[in-house]
Amino acid sequence: MSDELSSEDKEAVLRLVRHSTLTEIRFDELNARRYGITSDDIAPDKGQFEVGVQYRIDGEGFGYRINGVLKTQVGEARVSVAAEYSLDDYVPERRHVILFGNEVAIMAAFPYFREGFWTVTGRVFGEPINLPIAERGVFTFDVEAELAAALG
Repeated sequence: MSDELSSEDKEAVLRLVRHSTLTEIRFDELNARRYGITSDDIAPDKGQFEVGVQYRIDGEGFGYRINGVLKTQVGEARVSVAAEYSLDDYVPERRHVILFGNEVAIMAAFPYFREGFWTVTGRVFGEPINLPIAERGVFTFDVEAELAAALG
């Protein structure tokens, strides 16, 4: 777990690990389209990549989603991967669900996210694009901003 977490937050994430079960990892979107002509807006050896993360929590469990868009000279690819968790009788705090996302869930879903881009770009662009391995903390939720947004 990240060194930035307090001992209380680390214990809360570990408690959530013990009280939850990964029930599903699924693709919510797996899409690519090849441009009719090569785009001059992007250099041949470069691409534009955007990634976002989302979470949800309800009475049944909680889940996370990684959404990505990759634009190259050849075309555009979109991948969305979701990880769903069920809970036993434990009811976690929203803060702990967000921290769990940062420490556990995003890293569990990321290999599927990479594989989605590799597969769809290989089939549509003719050559697969292999995203680099992401270090822990590259794609995270801003805990305080998420909590403030939840309060409205």
